[in-house]
Amino acid sequence: MPELIGIAGAGVALALALLFVRSGFLERRFSYAPAREVEYSPSDVGLAYEEVWMESADGVPLHGWFVPGKRDVTFLWLHGNGGNIAYHLEHLRDLHAHLGVNVLLFDYRGFGRSSGTPAEKGLYRDAAAALRYLKGRPDVQPDRIVYFGQSLGTALAVELATHEAPLGLVLEAPFPSGPYMAHRMLPFLPMWFHRYLVPNRFDTAARIGRVKAPLLIVHGELDMTVPHEAGKVVLDAANEPKEMLSVPHAAHVDAHAVGGSAYYDALLRFVDGL
Repeated sequence: MPELIGIAGAGVALALALLFVRSGFLERRFSYAPAREVEYSPSDVGLAYEEVWMESADGVPLHGWFVPGKRDVTFLWLHGNGGNIAYHLEHLRDLHAHLGVNVLLFDYRGFGRSSGTPAEKGLYRDAAAALRYLKGRPDVQPDRIVYFGQSLGTALAVELATHEAPLGLVLEAPFPSGPYMAHRMLPFLPMWFHRYLVPNRFDTAARIGRVKAPLLIVHGELDMTVPHEAGKVVLDAANEPKEMLSVPHAAHVDAHAVGGSAYYDALLRFVDGL
């Protein structure tokens, strides 16, 4: 009898643990690391900009910056899971200088000055809201928008592209799915367990085959957060035309700093070819 009670207790504990994981608490805790305070602006790196607000489909106010360029191409910048838009200012400055494109860089719900709490479906709505905002601007050509995703933002860029095809798609450090990344962290557990355990799917590898747009993947060869082979999985699942820039010595989303001119030259060639 004590053995049965112990087994039953262990079963209840496991069930409660699974419910706790599936509740979304761990999704928010480990998938998102937002910073609320936006300490700097594009003017701090010498860029003229417009502070903009937009509203997601479920009414969440979103904050961002629009930086005008000299070209008719606009980058919709979808950043990663940490910090906020102020963390990308040096990258923004250099990308703008090398490419000359318009850029919209904005914060998802729960990041920076944007309201709300981050969650997968909400972030998809936020990306769609940003695109809707861009297409409503008189100084943006709606058919000349490139989606530029980094890490977590690559999943948002691909999901958005399955609904509204961009002029081009640039993915920096993409990952196949949330369960794929969980399996990499805990490889002794079967994949079906990760598919159940991880509520945030971000299923890029399954979606990208539906995207009809030129693709450039950028990945650091020393990326320990999203391994280089993960980017290859996404590349293999994508349609042509597609290419991959592997940056030696680069880690997670620092290819712009490590790769330097080779990084920006590759982006410029890609944009010029669109």
